Amino acid sequence: MKTLQAYNPAVAFFYLIICALLPVFSVNPVILCVSLFLSVSFYLLTVKNGSRHFHLFSAAVFAAVTVVNPIFSHNGRPVLFVMNDNPVTLEALLYGAAMGAALVSAIYWFAAFSKIMTSDKIMYIFARVSPKAALLISMTLRFIPMFKKTAQQTSDAQKATGLYNDTDSAANLKSRLQVYSSVVTRALETGIVTADSMEARGYSSGKRTGFAIYRFDMRDGIFSAVALLLFIFFVLGSAFSNSEFIYYPDISQIPHDAFSLVCYISYFIMAALPSALELGDIFKWKFLISKI
Repeated sequence: MKTLQAYNPAVAFFYLIICALLPVFSVNPVILCVSLFLSVSFYLLTVKNGSRHFHLFSAAVFAAVTVVNPIFSHNGRPVLFVMNDNPVTLEALLYGAAMGAALVSAIYWFAAFSKIMTSDKIMYIFARVSPKAALLISMTLRFIPMFKKTAQQTSDAQKATGLYNDTDSAANLKSRLQVYSSVVTRALETGIVTADSMEARGYSSGKRTGFAIYRFDMRDGIFSAVALLLFIFFVLGSAFSNSEFIYYPDISQIPHDAFSLVCYISYFIMAALPSALELGDIFKWKFLISKI
């Protein structure tokens, strides 16, 4: 069994994009809960050394969206309490939780996406369509970790020289602004040097050729066919079912007709496939290790 990282980059790219974007356009709590649970599971299986701060950040985003929505939206009938003469309703709170779940699940999907889709895979997908756009995306993906690394190095150097003063907030803020200024200056200089180097090497002066180690084999075709079939079932289930979930003015019941169940099951299988591939690869590896 191959994990999603070993499949053709185009297959992995469009598959993860679909898994991440479908819940964004849905307010159905079943779809949102499935997406949130499976996105977190896939992230934990893919990014095995994930930062604890990332999970805290995601939890803070969910809490913020859930709390902020009732402050600005006062629709709904059951009033939980009144704050500053503004009613906080149950519907507004649940709708905020739904929006928070959609946003957090998208964050986890794209966090796993950034781990799988490296810069060379992005170049492989977009190079033939738009080489300049592919190069821009690749340089952007490279720039973000490089920017963070440079900022950390600059901060450590300034700490070593004694510029930071933890007891003085104003001096600490000034030092951090100096770090930011120096890092931005270095980034701009690096961009100029890169552009001059590419021009000197004749970039975009002739017909571009490319080489890729990726091939679209039979396993990629089977996986794509299964994904396309699940997507069609999801779309047809959504189109012919009564899967619309309403929050205002009253919370509706969760749709559970036959077409809605097709929609739920299709998305569950689609979102669970990446995690199933990862788990299958882990179990296979442990089984082979046990035979040694």
